Amino acid sequence: MKRTQKSLLLSGLSLLICATMLIGATFAWFTDSVVNTGNIIKAGNLSVDAFVYELDMDNTGTTQYQIDGVNGGKAFYFATVGQSLKDENCPPIIDEQLWEPGKSSAKLLEVKNGGSLAAKIKLRFDVKSSGLMNALWFDFIQVDSNGNITGTFIKRPMNTLETFAKDMEISLANNGQTVRFILVYGMYEEANNDYMNKSFRSDVTILATQDTVEKDGFGSEKYDAGATYPVADSDELAEVINQAVSGDTILLSPGSFTLPDETKIPEGVTLTGNGIGETKITVPETNSGGKTMGLVIDQPGVTISNASILPNFNIENDNFAGVVVVKEGGTVLDNVSITSYSGASPVLVTGSSFGQDDTLTISNSTLTSNARSLYIVDGTNGKVVIDNCEITGIYTFNVNSSNSQNLEIEVCDSKLHGWTSYGFIKSASFVNTEFSKGNSSYNFLRPYADTTWDKCTFKSDFKIGAGAADLTYIFNGCNYDGVAVTAENIEDKLLDPTGDDVKVLDCTLIVDGTTVLFS
Repeated sequence: MKRTQKSLLLSGLSLLICATMLIGATFAWFTDSVVNTGNIIKAGNLSVDAFVYELDMDNTGTTQYQIDGVNGGKAFYFATVGQSLKDENCPPIIDEQLWEPGKSSAKLLEVKNGGSLAAKIKLRFDVKSSGLMNALWFDFIQVDSNGNITGTFIKRPMNTLETFAKDMEISLANNGQTVRFILVYGMYEEANNDYMNKSFRSDVTILATQDTVEKDGFGSEKYDAGATYPVADSDELAEVINQAVSGDTILLSPGSFTLPDETKIPEGVTLTGNGIGETKITVPETNSGGKTMGLVIDQPGVTISNASILPNFNIENDNFAGVVVVKEGGTVLDNVSITSYSGASPVLVTGSSFGQDDTLTISNSTLTSNARSLYIVDGTNGKVVIDNCEITGIYTFNVNSSNSQNLEIEVCDSKLHGWTSYGFIKSASFVNTEFSKGNSSYNFLRPYADTTWDKCTFKSDFKIGAGAADLTYIFNGCNYDGVAVTAENIEDKLLDPTGDDVKVLDCTLIVDGTTVLFS
C-alpha cells in the first residue's frame, strides 16, 4: 500500500467520559420502650471521580511514562494537574482535527474511589465512524500503584475498541484508591488517500458499581454480589428489558436511549435514569387500538423515574394517542419530564383496563404539550395522584367521562397551567396547587364533580365554572392573586357565571366553612 504524507482530516475524533454511580441503602427500625443510646448505622456511599491529563509538549512535567514500542522509545510527559470529567466544561478527551498517517498521541486517565464503599469500574464505548475507524489503532496501558507500566503495548485495531472494553474491569477497594492508565492512539502509517475527510467518534462512559469486598454482620462479602452496572446504550437496554423480571431495577447511565418498537416493560420492573436532562429516553412506536402510540405500559407495578421521556415523531397526531400510555395500575412516573410536540398527550390513561382498584402516581415531574397534557379517557376508574408536578397545556388534564364514576383525582403541591376539566367522576381534590394559564391561552377550570381546594392559589383572571348543577365546591385557605378568597368575594374574584357555566350559581360553594349566598 502506497504511503502518503498528505494530511488527512480527522473530523471530530472525540471521546467523552461521564461517571455514574449505583447506590442504594434503606434501613427500617422497629421501636419499643427499651432505649439504648449511642447506636448508629451510617449508610456508605459510592462515588467515583475521573480526571484526564493532557500531554506536556514541553516535556517539563514530573509525571512521565515510557512505553516500549511507541513514541520512538521516548517518554510521554503529562500535565501535573488534571481536569475532572464531571466538570460540564471539560472538553472531549480526544478532539483532533488534522491528522496524517503515522501520527500518534496519548492521554493519561485517572479514576479515583471518592466514596466509602468498595467499587469496581468498567468502560463502555459507543463507536460511530464514517469510514476512518479502520485507519486507527489504540491501546490502554495500566500504571500500577508504584507508577510502573504494566503489560505490553499492543497496537490494537480501533474496530476492536468496544469488545476490548467489555472484558476490562478494575477494582477500587478503598476510599481514595486510584487507578491510572494511558490511552495511546494513532493512525497507521500505511493509511492512504481513501481515508481523507473521514471521521471517527467514540463516546466513553465510566460505569461503577459496588464490589464484593466489605463484609456484612455474618462475615459474608457476597451480600452485594447482585449489584450491577448501569445500562449504557440502547441495544443493551432492549436486551435487559427482555430479560427483566418482577422486582428488577434497570439503571440507565447518562446519555440518550431509544426503545425499540413494541417495547413492553414487564410487571413490577423499575426503569430509572440518572436524572432529568441527564438520561433521555425516546419512546418506541407501538400499535395500540389501531393507532401508533409511544410506550404502552400494560403490566402492573411499572415505575419509570429520573429521566426525560421524548416522543418519537411517528406517534399519531391525535387526542387518543400518547407518548406514555398507562393501561395498568401501580404505575409510577417519578421525576420525569414528558413532552409532546403534536396533538398526542404526554400521558394517556386508557379506559376499562384501568379499573377501580388501579392507581397511577405522577410525582416530581413536568408534563408539557400544546394539547392535552394528561388525558384520562372515558371509562377510566381507580385513582390518579399528581404530586409536586408542573403541567402545561391547553388542557392540563382532562376527563370526558360518562363511565368514570369511580375515578378519584388527587393533586397536591403542583402547578397547573391551562384549562383543567373533568367530567362526572367520584371526586377531585387539590392541595397547595397553583392554577394559571401559564404559556397556554386558557385560564379556566370546569369541574363536573364535587371538588375540594385546600390552600390553593388562583392567578389573575383565572376563573371557575361548573359543568353541572347541584355540585359541592369547598374552598379552604385559598387566595386569588394574593387576595384571600372569602364567601363574600368569591363570586366576583373566581366565578364565571356565563353561558353553560351559569350552573355554578346552582351549586353549593363553601368557603372556610361559610356557605356562599349569591347576589
